[in-house]
Amino acid sequence: MVQLFRIQPRGLGTEEIEGFSSYLVRVASAHAVSVGRLISRLAASREIGNVGDFSQSFATGLPALVRPSPFTRDVVELIAGASGVEPGVFESMTFLCLSNSLDSSAGTYSQHLRWCAECMAECEKKGEPGYFKLLWHLEAVKHCPQHGLPLSGKCLHCQSHQSTARLRTDCSSCANCGNSLGAMVNNINTSLGEKSAAADLSDLVKRIAQSRSTEFPRDGVRLVLRHLLEEAWKTENYDRIWDHIPKSEWLTYTECDGVIRLAEARHIALRLGIRLVDLLQGSAIGSSRTINSKLDASCLNELHTKRAKKLRKSALGAALKNLLKGSEFTPTKPLTWVAMKLGVTSDVLWRYYPSESKEIVARHLKAGAIYLPDPGS
Repeated sequence: MVQLFRIQPRGLGTEEIEGFSSYLVRVASAHAVSVGRLISRLAASREIGNVGDFSQSFATGLPALVRPSPFTRDVVELIAGASGVEPGVFESMTFLCLSNSLDSSAGTYSQHLRWCAECMAECEKKGEPGYFKLLWHLEAVKHCPQHGLPLSGKCLHCQSHQSTARLRTDCSSCANCGNSLGAMVNNINTSLGEKSAAADLSDLVKRIAQSRSTEFPRDGVRLVLRHLLEEAWKTENYDRIWDHIPKSEWLTYTECDGVIRLAEARHIALRLGIRLVDLLQGSAIGSSRTINSKLDASCLNELHTKRAKKLRKSALGAALKNLLKGSEFTPTKPLTWVAMKLGVTSDVLWRYYPSESKEIVARHLKAGAIYLPDPGS
């Protein structure tokens, strides 16, 4: 049975924690093999599944080894068994704990390995092994939180990506040309805003690094929203929460069963002044705006995607159905009243639910009320 050298992961228990993909590069280098060959040999020696399956899953490259997927979990268990290390150590170097709580859709995780040239240069100066941090695998992280430099995705010398699983000497040298990844472009301006733009994600990675084998609950975000909604119900102070997030969006997240994406969770946390980690854990106790709220514009625009619109439509349909069945609705209620209760306009109801809208108007007419025409007629 193949046994691996024990190599100490970098940054354990901190937001500087090493990504599992980076760790595998260093382990493979210590054994003079490529990452792909290392995984294949271990899988074959331990008779875990089909070696071909591992090779096929690994075709997407090194970044895949931190994403919440069955493949990542299999490799974690494989490396843990061969090195005699608790699997939780390696799980804290991945995003496996987000498997149930967030949708791992395209755009959440970077397709290529990225790095801060200054961080790599500092490791070289100290004589320490360079490494790719877990935080850098999140697509929304554009700058290094420590130095404010834009993250690099290609070697400055040969313009090659570093996601290849080929044999390499270390993480701080280019896998293609061998030059240092610590080389920097001159005259790059940095600012405090760039350093703190992803502070909520740094906080999340720190939480992951410190809580081994602990997964975030599937409905953590919904628990918080429902809790706040109940509090508003008790105090009849809905305007306070509608000011933060429109009613239609609340319906999306509290009524739909779909898994929420990281960008959407960040948007909700920002709008409500809740720490992202507290939101994902389902805890709204003691929340405050302790993290800089400057986020990428792409994060704030995520709710306007086709998927988000589809979710809002689904939630609106369920809410409309429940409202029409409830005792509060009577034939004398106009379509504008129904729209107001749902937090939308009557035009939205005509567009997505024309048959229900016509039925409401017909009942209203029969009750002797004023006719509200179909905007499309």
